Amino acid sequence: IILRYMDALARNEKTELKQALWFACHWPRIFTMFRTMALMLLILAAGLACFVLPGIILFVFLILAMPLVVISEEKAFRAIKRSFQCVWGHWWYTLLLLIVPILSAVVIAFLVDRLVLDPGGRLIVDCVLSAILTPWMYATQLVLLHELGWRHAQAYES
Repeated sequence: IILRYMDALARNEKTELKQALWFACHWPRIFTMFRTMALMLLILAAGLACFVLPGIILFVFLILAMPLVVISEEKAFRAIKRSFQCVWGHWWYTLLLLIVPILSAVVIAFLVDRLVLDPGGRLIVDCVLSAILTPWMYATQLVLLHELGWRHAQAYES
């Protein structure tokens, strides 16, 4: 829902949260998202079973699959294939853009775990951090999708 709404805002389309909610609750789209997530998890599990590094490599290649399902309304296999195509040749760039929000979340979670002793306080801080970091990660994916999609289109033209 957040990703769809942010994409509409980024393209200056007039949209309402109600439209994004309707899109997210549309049953065929939900099944496509579940299939995509299941395929991604199987691929990542296989990569992680081969040690950590292949899992990280595959994670970066798959980062655009779900935004492609949500925004471009791709099917599961096509979204995974397109994610690989977009990231191919820009893997380091993609990794560097993803590291900032991920490492920020890890460092903040570590600090909260060390500084906040009360379990109720941790829960509140975790909710606040999630409310900040989740849209940040979605925005990063959205920027990557548009940037790498543009680069991929430019590569085909030249």
